[in-house]
Amino acid sequence: MALKYPACVTVAAVAAAEEDPCSTLERVYAEPTNWYMFNEDEITRNDTVDIAKLKRILCDINSDQNISNLDKYGPMTDDTPILLVQVHRDVQRLQFLIFSLAQVRHIHITLLIFSHSYYDEKISRLIGGIDFCKVMQIFYPHSLQLHPHKFPGVDDEDCLPGAAITDCMMRDARVTENKQLWWWKANFVFKKVQWAKTHRALVIFLEENNYVAPDLIHMRSARCYTFHR
Repeated sequence: MALKYPACVTVAAVAAAEEDPCSTLERVYAEPTNWYMFNEDEITRNDTVDIAKLKRILCDINSDQNISNLDKYGPMTDDTPILLVQVHRDVQRLQFLIFSLAQVRHIHITLLIFSHSYYDEKISRLIGGIDFCKVMQIFYPHSLQLHPHKFPGVDDEDCLPGAAITDCMMRDARVTENKQLWWWKANFVFKKVQWAKTHRALVIFLEENNYVAPDLIHMRSARCYTFHR
């Protein structure tokens, strides 16, 4: 099967990617070769981020429920398959997932929703370059990034690893965030979005470190049809 590379992936962009790992974020469909990861300080510290402003921006994005590429692939319908991707900070594997999604047969009929636990311009730019289907982004409002020094983020009253449970609460916000985001995104998509009450098509949950086969939609749709008929 021939791989689909868009016009925006130029020879110059590929050459630049070999010099700068961050520039691979611009290669939406070209197979990534370099790593770009966030370190722990970037996750738990936000010294240069206006948290209140960021909260307002992400709240507006969630409220607007903007879907890109509607002009190419038409409006949402009750039969539009949804691929719901949970995104943290692993940009490298997210690139591989997007690369694999671009090869999926009938991907153009789907809505691809990215549910984020962390806001970053590079990740948004990467996802904003997707042009093979409808795309929507939502942001977890109770993330570590938006609550860096208090519950539900990392709280001073949390127990440190190995500490005796006496006057502190045993929880690791970095672990609980993943589970809480999963439940939040499911509730948001099934209850909050405009089409939730009437939507009846396939919904597939994915993670940023997944890699999908080209027959993903065909096989899942066939299986659901066999099961429900």
